[in-house]
Parts: sequence; C-alpha cells; structure tokens
Amino acid sequence: MRKRYTYLVVACLWAVSASAQSDTLKVYFDTDDPFLNSKATKLLQAGYARIDTLGNIMIIGYADERGGEYYNDMLSMRRAQSVAAFFREKGVPRSRIKLVYGKGAVSRKDGNAQVYTSDRRVDVVGARPGPKASHPGRSDTLGMPALEQMIVAAPVDGRIVLDNMNFHLSTAAPVKASEPTLNELYRIMKQYPKLVIKLEGHVCCVDPSDPSQVDGAKMLSTRRAIAIAEFLVKRGIESKRIQTAGYGKTRPLYAEETNEAERRANRRVEVRILAK
Repeated sequence: MRKRYTYLVVACLWAVSASAQSDTLKVYFDTDDPFLNSKATKLLQAGYARIDTLGNIMIIGYADERGGEYYNDMLSMRRAQSVAAFFREKGVPRSRIKLVYGKGAVSRKDGNAQVYTSDRRVDVVGARPGPKASHPGRSDTLGMPALEQMIVAAPVDGRIVLDNMNFHLSTAAPVKASEPTLNELYRIMKQYPKLVIKLEGHVCCVDPSDPSQVDGAKMLSTRRAIAIAEFLVKRGIESKRIQTAGYGKTRPLYAEETNEAERRANRRVEVRILAK
C-alpha cells in the first residue's frame, strides 16, 4: 500500500481570463488518489454556483511524475471522471460537459524528481458566451460531441476510453446500447481521414493465478477490439488506419475489484491515437 502524504492540502482557485470571459477551477488531489476527499468536495460545492452560470465545461486531469506513463494516464483520467461525476450528480447535463480527459503526468523540463503538489489536479474550464474571436483555420471544439472533442484534444499516443461500449457476457458481440458509440467513432474516422488509431481491449474479473483465465481474458479482449475494427472497416474505413490489441486484465484501472463500478471500469475498450 502506498504511503499517504497527509500533509498535502486540497485547494481550489479561480483564474479568470480577460479575453474570453472564461473561468478555470483547479482542484488538487492527494498522492496516487483519483477520488475527491471531503475537503475537495466542499471546495467544489463552493465553486459550483459559479460554474453553473457558465455554458459548456471541459474537465482535464493531470498527475505528477511518480508513476509510469500508463499509470499516470489512467490516474489523470480517473481524477477527471471523479470531478465529472460530481457535476453530473449536481444535475449538470452531459451535453454541457464537452470534454473529460486525462493528460497524464505534467512534464518537468528540468528533470527534477521532486514531487509537485500542483501537478496532482483537475482543471475545470468553462466559458461564458462572449465576443467571437477570429481564428482562421481553427475550429470551435466546444461545439463537438464528447468523443470527438476528446480525440481532437488528445495528443499522439494519448488514450480515450470509449464510454458506453459494452458487450454481451463473455462474448465479443456489442450490446445494442453500444451502437451510438460505434456510429460516433465511425463518423469521426470518416471526418478525420488522417486519424490512425489502435483499439485496445481490457476485461475484468480474472484470477491471475489461473493460466486458463489469463489466456481466455487476453483472447476475449482481443476479439472485442477486433469486433469494433470490423464494424468500422465494413463501413468503409481503411483497415490500415486501425490496429487492435487485447491486454486481458494486465492493465487494470483497479488492481483489486471490490464492487461493480470498479469491474465495469476495468472492462473497457480504449482508443489510442497513433497519428492525426
């Protein structure tokens, strides 16, 4: 169990941009913790009234450099998801939350191994309607659907979890409720012809001491990634733009699943951006 750093404080501040009438709420987390503690929740509640007066919001998570790349990517995403869950519980419509994304570790150019408290945070960025600035060649990403927004914002090698992408039990057959996600991914691939992706499947509920379960999990997760790729290719997306991989339960978000929410989080398909 990782050592807890009790001296860390959770803080919240507002930075107002004079040019765009935008507000940024910064929420800080404890080391290795993706969840809001009671103090952070109170600070979000205090800032909620102001956020609620804004239009669309983006929720962007970060981590420090303590862990590996994959761990930090997932930790920053889970922090962003925790804040998004807070706003949804407050009644903020999903349509207003235009981006929920984890950017991973904040890179320190000096290579200093010191742990930076300010890097363990989530930025909630909102914008009031204001004078529309002219930016030739730049699109207004805030008007995009959530998945498109995340893919456009993601860097090369960034990962996005496909929300609402579920399969029938122990099969690679998507459930009917996943069709909107599949159709949206197809639309994005068609709209952005330079986009190259890797579909990465993950599952839950595997006993690592049982080789048959480990092998079966890897096979199932691979088949699920392939099923999505086949859906896209059958609709005209070039196969050379899509790679697939299955990792079983070797890259879980929760090493020890204690409830259905954690199991659901572990059984997922991620889109890794290979080229844009």
